[in-house]
Amino acid sequence: MLLIQSRYDGLIDYAAAEDFARRAVELGNECELYSVTDKKDTHSWYTAGMFLETRAEDKGLDKFFSWIEAL
Repeated sequence: MLLIQSRYDGLIDYAAAEDFARRAVELGNECELYSVTDKKDTHSWYTAGMFLETRAEDKGLDKFFSWIEAL
């Protein structure tokens, strides 16, 4: 699984994503935590806003589609 989590998320603390990823691995699941550091990338941005830009404009969006394409 791919987790995309912003360090500036106003709803979900970054530590929660780290804990989720660690627990997934402990259960034998493949899990990658992609850390977003751009202050624009908040919880609201990733639920809707990121899809208003192209892959070239948004690193998180590019990571999302690259991960899916590699499956």
